[in-house]
Amino acid sequence: MHEDSNSNLRKHSSHFQNRPPFTGFARAYVPIQPFVGLLPLDLALKRGTVFPNINVDYPRY
Repeated sequence: MHEDSNSNLRKHSSHFQNRPPFTGFARAYVPIQPFVGLLPLDLALKRGTVFPNINVDYPRY
């Protein structure tokens, strides 16, 4: 049988009441990357970036 929305809300509301205290927002670490030039545009379109030093070759599956 289908439960009404209020009982479903009560069942899951304890999850939000038991959360840990707020510890702050996430922070990103972005290292400084030196400018080493640009890739030719035809190659940049294939690789997804115009910057050769941030090009990451991911394995193909």
